[in-house]
Amino acid sequence: VQRITADSEKIETLKKVVQETKRQDEALSRRGVSCLLEAANDLGETDDAKKRFGLFRYAGCETTAWIEYAFSTIMTSNSKEAWETINPFLSEEQVEALMQA
Repeated sequence: VQRITADSEKIETLKKVVQETKRQDEALSRRGVSCLLEAANDLGETDDAKKRFGLFRYAGCETTAWIEYAFSTIMTSNSKEAWETINPFLSEEQVEALMQA
């Protein structure tokens, strides 16, 4: 009986650790996705072309990156072109960072 009680306590402790780890992973994933999409949609310093693109985007004529799109770029052979379709103002370094995220 004592052993069963001790084992049950260990299981409860392990359960709490797993639940906390899950909560932290979910929070990290939310922040990571948010940062990824923010970076993918960033226009950087705005010159006239970027302002125009940003206004078209605001008007709904240009799309922004979303999480399913980010995942789909992993599975395509032309990831760089896919990211450039969403944001033609990303630098090569930014595209590389997005593909590694």
